[in-house]
Amino acid sequence: MAKLLTWLGAKGTLILPISLFVGLAWADLAALLRPALAPIVFLMLAMLMIRVDMVAARKHLASPMVPVLGLIWTIGVMPILFAGAIWLGGSLLSAGLVLALIFWASAPPLFSTPALAYLLRLDPALALGFLLVAVAAHPLVTPFFTALFTDGTATVSPTELAQRLGMLVGGAALIAVVVRKVVGVENIHRASASFDGLNVIAMAIFAIALMDGIGTRLLADPVYALGFIAFVMALSLISIAVTTALFWRAGRTVASTLGFSAGGRNIALVIGALGASIPDDTWLFFAVLQFPIYCLPAILKPLYDRLLPAQI
Repeated sequence: MAKLLTWLGAKGTLILPISLFVGLAWADLAALLRPALAPIVFLMLAMLMIRVDMVAARKHLASPMVPVLGLIWTIGVMPILFAGAIWLGGSLLSAGLVLALIFWASAPPLFSTPALAYLLRLDPALALGFLLVAVAAHPLVTPFFTALFTDGTATVSPTELAQRLGMLVGGAALIAVVVRKVVGVENIHRASASFDGLNVIAMAIFAIALMDGIGTRLLADPVYALGFIAFVMALSLISIAVTTALFWRAGRTVASTLGFSAGGRNIALVIGALGASIPDDTWLFFAVLQFPIYCLPAILKPLYDRLLPAQI
Protein backbone atom coordinates (compact mmCIF):
# COMPACT_ATOMS: atom_id res chain seq x y z
CA MET A 1 0.00 0.00 0.00
CA ALA A 2 2.84 2.40 0.87
CA LYS A 3 4.40 1.84 -2.57
CA LEU A 4 1.08 2.52 -4.28
CA LEU A 5 0.57 5.75 -2.31
CA THR A 6 4.13 6.84 -3.09
CA TRP A 7 3.51 6.22 -6.80
CA LEU A 8 0.24 8.18 -6.69
CA GLY A 9 1.96 11.07 -4.96
CA ALA A 10 4.70 11.13 -7.59
CA LYS A 11 2.15 11.12 -10.42
CA GLY A 12 -0.11 13.74 -8.84
CA THR A 13 0.54 16.46 -11.40
CA LEU A 14 -0.71 14.08 -14.09
CA ILE A 15 -3.55 12.43 -12.14
CA LEU A 16 -5.20 15.62 -10.90
CA PRO A 17 -5.83 17.30 -14.29
CA ILE A 18 -7.05 13.95 -15.65
CA SER A 19 -9.53 13.71 -12.76
CA LEU A 20 -11.21 16.92 -13.95
CA PHE A 21 -11.88 15.39 -17.36
CA VAL A 22 -13.00 12.11 -15.76
CA GLY A 23 -15.63 14.09 -13.86
CA LEU A 24 -16.72 15.87 -17.03
CA ALA A 25 -16.92 12.68 -19.09
CA TRP A 26 -18.38 10.36 -16.43
CA ALA A 27 -21.38 12.29 -15.16
CA ASP A 28 -22.80 9.41 -13.09
CA LEU A 29 -19.55 9.07 -11.13
CA ALA A 30 -19.42 12.81 -10.48
CA ALA A 31 -23.01 12.76 -9.20
CA LEU A 32 -22.26 9.72 -7.02
CA LEU A 33 -19.25 11.41 -5.42
CA ARG A 34 -20.82 14.84 -4.92
CA PRO A 35 -22.10 14.05 -1.37
CA ALA A 36 -18.51 13.17 -0.42
CA LEU A 37 -17.32 16.76 -0.93
CA ALA A 38 -17.65 17.87 2.71
CA PRO A 39 -15.84 14.84 4.22
CA ILE A 40 -13.10 15.09 1.58
CA VAL A 41 -12.53 18.77 2.39
CA PHE A 42 -12.28 17.90 6.09
CA LEU A 43 -9.80 15.11 5.30
CA MET A 44 -7.59 17.41 3.19
CA LEU A 45 -7.55 20.07 5.91
CA ALA A 46 -6.71 17.51 8.59
CA MET A 47 -3.86 16.09 6.49
CA LEU A 48 -2.45 19.58 5.98
CA MET A 49 -2.48 20.28 9.72
CA ILE A 50 -0.99 16.87 10.55
CA ARG A 51 1.94 17.64 8.27
CA VAL A 52 2.45 21.29 9.29
CA ASP A 53 6.10 22.02 9.97
CA MET A 54 5.73 24.47 12.84
CA VAL A 55 9.48 25.02 13.00
CA ALA A 56 9.35 26.50 9.50
CA ALA A 57 6.06 28.34 10.08
CA ARG A 58 7.23 29.83 13.40
CA LYS A 59 9.76 31.95 11.51
CA HIS A 60 6.93 34.11 10.23
CA LEU A 61 4.33 33.50 12.94
CA ALA A 62 6.76 34.80 15.61
CA SER A 63 7.28 38.00 13.59
CA PRO A 64 3.95 38.20 11.82
CA MET A 65 4.11 41.69 10.30
CA VAL A 66 4.35 40.51 6.66
CA PRO A 67 1.75 37.69 6.99
CA VAL A 68 -0.62 40.04 8.84
CA LEU A 69 -0.25 42.81 6.26
CA GLY A 70 -0.77 40.21 3.55
CA LEU A 71 -3.83 38.94 5.40
CA ILE A 72 -5.32 42.43 5.74
CA TRP A 73 -4.89 43.02 2.01
CA THR A 74 -5.82 39.54 0.78
CA ILE A 75 -8.92 38.72 2.81
CA GLY A 76 -9.70 42.18 4.21
CA VAL A 77 -9.27 44.81 1.52
CA MET A 78 -9.79 42.62 -1.55
CA PRO A 79 -13.38 41.61 -0.65
CA ILE A 80 -14.23 45.33 -0.32
CA LEU A 81 -12.68 46.04 -3.73
CA PHE A 82 -14.61 43.11 -5.17
CA ALA A 83 -17.81 44.46 -3.65
CA GLY A 84 -17.13 47.82 -5.31
CA ALA A 85 -16.60 46.10 -8.66
CA ILE A 86 -19.77 44.09 -8.13
CA TRP A 87 -21.71 47.30 -7.39
CA LEU A 88 -20.35 48.89 -10.58
CA GLY A 89 -21.26 45.74 -12.52
CA GLY A 90 -24.83 46.00 -11.32
CA SER A 91 -27.20 43.63 -13.11
CA LEU A 92 -24.40 42.12 -15.24
CA LEU A 93 -23.62 39.64 -12.44
CA SER A 94 -25.99 36.98 -11.16
CA ALA A 95 -26.60 36.56 -7.43
CA GLY A 96 -24.80 33.21 -7.56
CA LEU A 97 -21.69 34.76 -9.16
CA VAL A 98 -21.68 37.61 -6.62
CA LEU A 99 -21.76 35.03 -3.82
CA ALA A 100 -18.91 33.07 -5.44
CA LEU A 101 -16.76 36.19 -5.83
CA ILE A 102 -17.17 37.19 -2.18
CA PHE A 103 -16.41 33.62 -1.09
CA TRP A 104 -13.30 33.61 -3.28
CA ALA A 105 -12.05 37.05 -2.24
CA SER A 106 -12.31 36.25 1.49
CA ALA A 107 -10.97 32.68 1.33
CA PRO A 108 -7.48 31.59 2.51
CA PRO A 109 -4.83 30.36 0.06
CA LEU A 110 -4.84 26.84 -1.32
CA PHE A 111 -3.60 24.05 0.95
CA SER A 112 -1.05 23.21 -1.75
CA THR A 113 0.55 26.68 -1.74
CA PRO A 114 3.45 25.85 0.65
CA ALA A 115 4.34 22.72 -1.35
CA LEU A 116 4.14 24.60 -4.66
CA ALA A 117 6.35 27.32 -3.19
CA TYR A 118 9.29 24.90 -3.23
CA LEU A 119 8.77 24.21 -6.93
CA LEU A 120 8.27 27.85 -7.90
CA ARG A 121 11.25 29.36 -5.97
CA LEU A 122 8.90 31.14 -3.56
CA ASP A 123 9.25 31.25 0.24
CA PRO A 124 7.66 28.03 1.63
CA ALA A 125 7.86 29.18 5.27
CA LEU A 126 6.13 32.48 4.48
CA ALA A 127 3.50 30.65 2.40
CA LEU A 128 2.82 28.26 5.29
CA GLY A 129 2.71 30.97 7.95
CA PHE A 130 0.37 33.09 5.84
CA LEU A 131 -1.84 30.08 5.11
CA LEU A 132 -2.20 29.19 8.80
CA VAL A 133 -3.11 32.76 9.77
CA ALA A 134 -5.64 32.99 6.92
CA VAL A 135 -7.26 29.63 7.75
CA ALA A 136 -7.61 30.69 11.39
CA ALA A 137 -9.30 33.96 10.34
CA HIS A 138 -11.54 32.32 7.72
CA PRO A 139 -14.47 31.38 10.02
CA LEU A 140 -14.86 35.05 10.99
CA VAL A 141 -13.94 36.90 7.80
CA THR A 142 -16.00 35.06 5.16
CA PRO A 143 -19.32 35.09 7.09
CA PHE A 144 -18.83 38.80 7.80
CA PHE A 145 -18.37 39.74 4.15
CA THR A 146 -21.10 37.29 3.08
CA ALA A 147 -23.58 39.09 5.35
CA LEU A 148 -22.35 42.51 4.23
CA PHE A 149 -22.36 42.08 0.46
CA THR A 150 -24.48 39.13 -0.72
CA ASP A 151 -27.97 40.06 0.47
CA GLY A 152 -29.00 36.64 1.78
CA THR A 153 -27.96 34.62 -1.29
CA ALA A 154 -26.15 32.00 0.81
CA THR A 155 -28.21 29.00 1.88
CA VAL A 156 -27.27 29.48 5.55
CA SER A 157 -27.04 32.53 7.80
CA PRO A 158 -23.66 34.19 8.41
CA THR A 159 -23.74 32.98 12.02
CA GLU A 160 -24.34 29.40 10.96
CA LEU A 161 -21.66 29.66 8.28
CA ALA A 162 -19.19 30.92 10.92
CA GLN A 163 -20.13 28.01 13.20
CA ARG A 164 -19.72 25.44 10.42
CA LEU A 165 -16.37 26.86 9.31
CA GLY A 166 -15.20 27.04 12.92
CA MET A 167 -16.17 23.41 13.52
CA LEU A 168 -14.45 22.36 10.28
CA VAL A 169 -11.17 24.14 11.06
CA GLY A 170 -11.26 23.38 14.79
CA GLY A 171 -12.15 19.71 14.27
CA ALA A 172 -9.32 19.23 11.77
CA ALA A 173 -6.88 20.94 14.13
CA LEU A 174 -7.95 18.69 17.03
CA ILE A 175 -7.49 15.54 14.95
CA ALA A 176 -4.09 16.80 13.82
CA VAL A 177 -2.94 17.36 17.41
CA VAL A 178 -4.04 13.86 18.42
CA VAL A 179 -2.46 12.16 15.38
CA ARG A 180 0.83 14.04 15.80
CA LYS A 181 0.90 13.07 19.48
CA VAL A 182 0.06 9.39 18.93
CA VAL A 183 2.01 8.74 15.73
CA GLY A 184 4.95 11.06 16.38
CA VAL A 185 6.36 13.87 14.27
CA GLU A 186 9.30 11.79 13.02
CA ASN A 187 7.04 8.96 11.83
CA ILE A 188 4.78 11.46 10.06
CA HIS A 189 7.81 12.96 8.36
CA ARG A 190 8.99 9.53 7.21
CA ALA A 191 5.53 8.80 5.81
CA SER A 192 5.42 12.04 3.80
CA ALA A 193 5.33 10.16 0.47
CA SER A 194 2.28 8.18 1.64
CA PHE A 195 0.58 11.41 2.71
CA ASP A 196 1.25 12.80 -0.77
CA GLY A 197 -0.55 9.78 -2.25
CA LEU A 198 -3.51 10.13 0.12
CA ASN A 199 -3.73 13.82 -0.74
CA VAL A 200 -3.78 13.03 -4.48
CA ILE A 201 -6.62 10.53 -3.94
CA ALA A 202 -8.59 13.09 -1.91
CA MET A 203 -8.02 15.87 -4.45
CA ALA A 204 -8.95 13.58 -7.36
CA ILE A 205 -12.24 12.62 -5.67
CA PHE A 206 -12.88 16.29 -4.94
CA ALA A 207 -12.20 17.32 -8.56
CA ILE A 208 -14.43 14.57 -10.00
CA ALA A 209 -17.30 15.41 -7.62
CA LEU A 210 -17.01 19.10 -8.37
CA MET A 211 -17.62 18.40 -12.08
CA ASP A 212 -21.16 17.15 -11.34
CA GLY A 213 -23.46 18.83 -13.87
CA ILE A 214 -20.66 20.89 -15.43
CA GLY A 215 -20.34 18.69 -18.54
CA THR A 216 -24.03 19.13 -19.28
CA ARG A 217 -23.74 22.87 -18.83
CA LEU A 218 -20.70 23.03 -21.10
CA LEU A 219 -22.64 21.28 -23.84
CA ALA A 220 -25.80 23.32 -23.28
CA ASP A 221 -24.09 26.73 -23.26
CA PRO A 222 -20.39 26.39 -24.17
CA VAL A 223 -19.85 30.12 -24.70
CA TYR A 224 -21.10 30.96 -21.21
CA ALA A 225 -19.12 28.16 -19.55
CA LEU A 226 -15.91 28.94 -21.45
CA GLY A 227 -16.40 32.60 -20.57
CA PHE A 228 -16.48 31.55 -16.91
CA ILE A 229 -13.17 29.72 -17.36
CA ALA A 230 -11.57 32.77 -19.00
CA PHE A 231 -12.97 34.98 -16.24
CA VAL A 232 -11.51 32.95 -13.36
CA MET A 233 -8.15 32.67 -15.12
CA ALA A 234 -8.04 36.46 -15.51
CA LEU A 235 -9.22 36.93 -11.92
CA SER A 236 -6.36 34.80 -10.56
CA LEU A 237 -3.70 36.39 -12.77
CA ILE A 238 -4.79 39.96 -11.97
CA SER A 239 -4.88 39.19 -8.23
CA ILE A 240 -1.35 37.75 -8.42
CA ALA A 241 -0.02 40.75 -10.38
CA VAL A 242 -1.62 43.43 -8.18
CA THR A 243 -0.61 41.79 -4.89
CA THR A 244 2.96 41.20 -6.10
CA ALA A 245 3.26 44.85 -7.16
CA LEU A 246 1.79 46.05 -3.86
CA PHE A 247 4.37 44.16 -1.75
CA TRP A 248 7.30 44.57 -4.18
CA ARG A 249 9.28 46.77 -1.77
CA ALA A 250 9.33 43.90 0.74
CA GLY A 251 11.51 41.94 -1.69
CA ARG A 252 10.89 39.94 -4.83
CA THR A 253 10.49 36.59 -3.09
CA VAL A 254 8.16 37.91 -0.39
CA ALA A 255 6.05 39.83 -2.92
CA SER A 256 5.85 36.88 -5.30
CA THR A 257 4.90 34.49 -2.49
CA LEU A 258 2.08 36.72 -1.26
CA GLY A 259 0.97 37.33 -4.85
CA PHE A 260 0.79 33.63 -5.64
CA SER A 261 -1.10 33.03 -2.38
CA ALA A 262 -3.61 35.77 -3.26
CA GLY A 263 -4.24 34.33 -6.72
CA GLY A 264 -5.14 30.81 -5.60
CA ARG A 265 -7.95 30.69 -3.04
CA ASN A 266 -9.32 27.69 -1.17
CA ILE A 267 -13.08 27.84 -1.68
CA ALA A 268 -13.21 24.12 -0.77
CA LEU A 269 -13.67 25.08 2.89
CA VAL A 270 -16.89 26.92 2.07
CA ILE A 271 -18.12 23.91 0.09
CA GLY A 272 -17.31 21.73 3.06
CA ALA A 273 -19.29 24.04 5.32
CA LEU A 274 -22.30 24.63 3.04
CA GLY A 275 -22.52 21.26 1.33
CA ALA A 276 -23.69 20.85 -2.25
CA SER A 277 -26.80 23.05 -1.96
CA ILE A 278 -25.60 26.33 -3.49
CA PRO A 279 -26.75 28.46 -6.47
CA ASP A 280 -25.92 27.12 -9.94
CA ASP A 281 -23.57 29.96 -10.90
CA THR A 282 -21.74 29.63 -7.58
CA TRP A 283 -21.25 25.94 -8.27
CA LEU A 284 -20.08 26.63 -11.83
CA PHE A 285 -17.56 29.17 -10.53
CA PHE A 286 -16.24 26.67 -7.97
CA ALA A 287 -15.93 24.00 -10.63
CA VAL A 288 -14.14 26.00 -13.33
CA LEU A 289 -11.86 27.51 -10.67
CA GLN A 290 -10.02 24.18 -10.73
CA PHE A 291 -8.61 25.01 -14.16
CA PRO A 292 -6.43 27.95 -13.01
CA ILE A 293 -5.58 26.04 -9.83
CA TYR A 294 -4.05 23.23 -11.90
CA CYS A 295 -2.74 25.33 -14.80
CA LEU A 296 -1.24 28.48 -13.27
CA PRO A 297 1.76 26.85 -11.53
CA ALA A 298 2.98 25.53 -14.89
CA ILE A 299 2.27 28.90 -16.57
CA LEU A 300 4.05 30.95 -13.90
CA LYS A 301 7.07 28.71 -13.27
CA PRO A 302 9.19 30.09 -16.17
CA LEU A 303 8.51 33.63 -14.92
CA TYR A 304 9.49 32.81 -11.34
CA ASP A 305 12.58 30.94 -12.57
CA ARG A 306 13.79 34.14 -14.22
CA LEU A 307 12.63 36.50 -11.49
CA LEU A 308 13.66 34.73 -8.27
CA PRO A 309 16.82 33.12 -6.88
CA ALA A 310 16.88 29.35 -6.42
CA GLN A 311 15.92 28.06 -2.96
CA ILE A 312 18.90 26.85 -0.95
